[in-house]
Amino acid sequence: MNTDNYLSISELSDLLNETLIEEFGTIYFQGELTEVKNASSGHYYFSIKDAESVLNCAMWRTYVGKLNFQPKDGIQVLCQGYPNIYKKSGRFSIVVKTMIVAGEGALKKKFIELQNKLKKEGLFDESRKRPLPILPKSLGLITSAKGAALQDMLVILNERLPTVEKRLIDVRVQGSEAISEIKNAIKKFNDLNNVDLIILARGGGSLEDLWAFNEEDVVRAIFASKIPIICGVGHETDISLSDLAADKRAATPTAAAKIAVPDKNELLQTLDYYEEKLNDILDLFKNLTEKLDNLLHKLNIQSDNLIQSFNLKLKTLSSNLKLIKPDKLFENLQEKMNFLSKRNFEAMSKKIKFDTSKIDQIEHRAFASNPKQILKRGFAIVKRKDKLVGSIKNISKDDILTTELKDGVFSSTVIDK
Repeated sequence: MNTDNYLSISELSDLLNETLIEEFGTIYFQGELTEVKNASSGHYYFSIKDAESVLNCAMWRTYVGKLNFQPKDGIQVLCQGYPNIYKKSGRFSIVVKTMIVAGEGALKKKFIELQNKLKKEGLFDESRKRPLPILPKSLGLITSAKGAALQDMLVILNERLPTVEKRLIDVRVQGSEAISEIKNAIKKFNDLNNVDLIILARGGGSLEDLWAFNEEDVVRAIFASKIPIICGVGHETDISLSDLAADKRAATPTAAAKIAVPDKNELLQTLDYYEEKLNDILDLFKNLTEKLDNLLHKLNIQSDNLIQSFNLKLKTLSSNLKLIKPDKLFENLQEKMNFLSKRNFEAMSKKIKFDTSKIDQIEHRAFASNPKQILKRGFAIVKRKDKLVGSIKNISKDDILTTELKDGVFSSTVIDK
């Protein structure tokens, strides 16, 4: 039997898991928690049931850390997860990645869906977030004029930097009307362009209370703002979509105020530090200036000495030049050139005569050696197939020979040799 096509149990488990994930991807489901166990490893093992069925589930420690409630038997929950077959036991279960109480389920689901949509569009990308001004001259505050968040921020701002100008746009921070008011406030500050930085803030509350800051219109208004925005909404554990879109997220309105402006005492300390550094630089510059003056003085002295030495050498050269008498020197050089020119001409003439004589001799020898001249003396040139015949050994009977005499050429056939 050929077993090549048979899978091992481990291979089969892996194949089934790959197929399940590929086929179903992320699964969304709801039900009642039962048989909840918190393992020492930090993982949760439980079942989720309805009136007719039960599914085994597991939630790994990585995902447990994101829960905002304590799982217990009897709680209705909404879950997201993926199917899995555990290789060691072959048990089928659902690995739960996120789980929320069903009472907040609709809003949570809407939150997650909108978050995924806006994330794909790049509204939360860190790369597009604008840097905050180091020392803003004016701040735009978008919050409720009646809320505690405003008073908390004003206390911090006045303590840290009382000189900063504060401009408030009073808006609702809860309910359906809050959406358009917050969006319009962001647009108004951008149209007026009269602030360096915007703080969008409100105090804590339930998911429903804070929902205006998860609305798509508000998030897109934050994204479109040309003025940097700090978002300080709710308590430290509350994270809204506005927080994700803002240029800087603050855990609370108070934290937003601290981020927005530097502390005046820290500024003064920094100024004192740089003042000391500046004084050190000025002292160093003073020392360098003194050294430069000394160098310039030395350079002037050396320059005067150098000029005097140069003038002295120039006078010496001038005197020597007069003693040399350049006119007389030129006349002597001219005489030497004439003498050398005449001598070179005579040597060249002798050389030409000698070379001409040699050429005549070579020409005479070449004429005497010309084969045509030899033919005139009764000799002949014999060829066989255009090759010279220099010996009787080079011909055979019946060979056709070509013989050239002084006045013509004839052919002959060898009868005997």
